[in-house]
Amino acid sequence: MTPHHDNYATLTELFTTADAIGSDVAEVSSPVIVVPPMPRIECLVPGHLPVRAGVWFLPCARRLAGAENSGVLMQMETSQADVTTFGTRAADGNRTAVLDSLAQQSRRWFVLPSHETSPADVATLGADRITLMTGADQAAVVAAYQTIKSIVLGSEQEASRLDLGLFIVGSSEALAEETAGRLMHTVQRQLGFELKLRGSMHQVGMVEGGLHRVRLDATNGPIGLIADIRRAISAAAVSTPEEMPSLAVSPPLSVAAVAPPEPLEAELDNPVPTSVAESAPAIDVDMVDAEDSLARCVDGLSLLPVRCPSHPDVELAVDAKGALHSLAMADALHEVLAVQAWSRSHASLLALACPAAGIDIECDPVVHMCTDDARAVTGLIDTEIVLHLLVMIEVGGRSVRCCTPLS
Repeated sequence: MTPHHDNYATLTELFTTADAIGSDVAEVSSPVIVVPPMPRIECLVPGHLPVRAGVWFLPCARRLAGAENSGVLMQMETSQADVTTFGTRAADGNRTAVLDSLAQQSRRWFVLPSHETSPADVATLGADRITLMTGADQAAVVAAYQTIKSIVLGSEQEASRLDLGLFIVGSSEALAEETAGRLMHTVQRQLGFELKLRGSMHQVGMVEGGLHRVRLDATNGPIGLIADIRRAISAAAVSTPEEMPSLAVSPPLSVAAVAPPEPLEAELDNPVPTSVAESAPAIDVDMVDAEDSLARCVDGLSLLPVRCPSHPDVELAVDAKGALHSLAMADALHEVLAVQAWSRSHASLLALACPAAGIDIECDPVVHMCTDDARAVTGLIDTEIVLHLLVMIEVGGRSVRCCTPLS
């Protein structure tokens, strides 16, 4: 047996017990670890809902976002989207300006397609996950099954990657769990699909915390809107993030101060030039190092100002030798592996797009996974994936970051 497991167990014990805190930080009381949620675009599909369906949309989105998170709910009509935000400041301007501003403030986005969108087309809109809102009565359950069947069959070969769940309203928690259990069993038996229960809500509750409303143009439909949201989220990843919710836990052994991010000196609306490198000035790689960047936490890496179009949440970076690196949190294993393959096949294009980075197209790309739970990556400890334990804490009014290799 290799010594990796023993080392891993020792490191896990150090980072998950209060007794392991070093003397150099022992005097710090009640530190706060800030764990920003990964950005997510969620498509809400209304089923048979009790009373007026519309009154459930915002409370459901608020519950799905999580008590500590802000969010954006976008209800689409034929050519416009009615946008309601919670826990954010007001945003105004044109569509691009509003989306960019909200992407800085929130990582939870909910899109309600118009009634013109068929359930069979929902899986093709480009959302990260889909949640069906339904009541618990018999008619609602029957209708929910038909909608689920249409969504699953509409996804065709992508059904295995479909993240589809239920949110049940208008019933007690016990009845919601019983109804969801029956529906999940039927879906598994008839469609071979694993359905998830995302939560339930007995009564319509008041949504508090910075509610703002604005209307946006939506003439390019839900696909175009979701694509624009994803662009805004990707752009927000290379700019200064807003304050994120925090969770109080015990601090790790050591911390390293995070330097304030460098101000952006140029907009990156089109980071990949359409022609060869001489058509645009060289991009300074360090210029786009964002404070919440994973690459910033790993010694020797510089964040690149480009992303894989299919997986914009996965970071690309380069080391001093010119090797490409792809980085993501541990819940995005499939995405980061896909980006590794993409960066390998597009290394020449990346080298042209980022001439100042010194990318060596002959080097094999490296994969990094970051996690705030060391136990969650036990199965990857002996693989070629480079693992990191990553937390962000606030001590004495300063934001400090702690990143420790796990492999």
